[in-house]
Amino acid sequence: MAFVAGGFPMSVTTNGFSPKTVLAVTKSRMNDPRVGSYVEALQDGKWYKAEILDVRPVQFRVHHTDKGSTYDKWIPMNMVRKFTYVTYPAGTRVEIQGATSGKWFPGVVLQAPWEWMHYVHFDNYSAAWDEWASSERVALPAGDISGAWQSDWGAVILTAEQNGKTIMIKGYWDQGDGKRGVITSGTYDPSERKLKFTYYEDWNKKYGSGTLILSKNARTFSGSYEQPGGGGEWLMGR
Repeated sequence: MAFVAGGFPMSVTTNGFSPKTVLAVTKSRMNDPRVGSYVEALQDGKWYKAEILDVRPVQFRVHHTDKGSTYDKWIPMNMVRKFTYVTYPAGTRVEIQGATSGKWFPGVVLQAPWEWMHYVHFDNYSAAWDEWASSERVALPAGDISGAWQSDWGAVILTAEQNGKTIMIKGYWDQGDGKRGVITSGTYDPSERKLKFTYYEDWNKKYGSGTLILSKNARTFSGSYEQPGGGGEWLMGR
């Protein structure tokens, strides 16, 4: 449950229901210690959570934990990697992604992590909302995104200004050879850790737009841009 749904595994029995009740019986003895391991499997250029079901000399049979068994398949071993995660000690100020809303909320880690799970408290909410959240739902606070960033297209300078609940963004980047792109307008939404902006490139008279997401460690923006004649990925960090 912790790996698949990001929840803390637990069980409760009531009304005389025996806690020793057998929930499932194994079908056969495990023939390889890697069977049952939780990993990440490569599919269509992206890494997804998976479980190893069986092993051959150069292949793993994997089950993608967010899909049905019809997607179970054999894949080369080099398309499987260890499931990695980041944890934060008790007392760390963080942002927590709501399990149903997908929005990010400020909070704090209350207990030392259990594997990749954190017991967290949401600011401005009662303790009734405290919960175990997976590492995928816990990130360092974004803080002020103003200032200098390094990008695929040269040094970027962002300025942020609070306007009510909206954070307005402007800025520019220097692409070299006298080419300066101007971020004409934009917004940053902390609840989604999302930066959206429009820009203008004077040297080729093109307007464009971009959408970037801030990483869990608050040090990298990644996403894409679009403009007449093309588009692509945009990455910047600090």
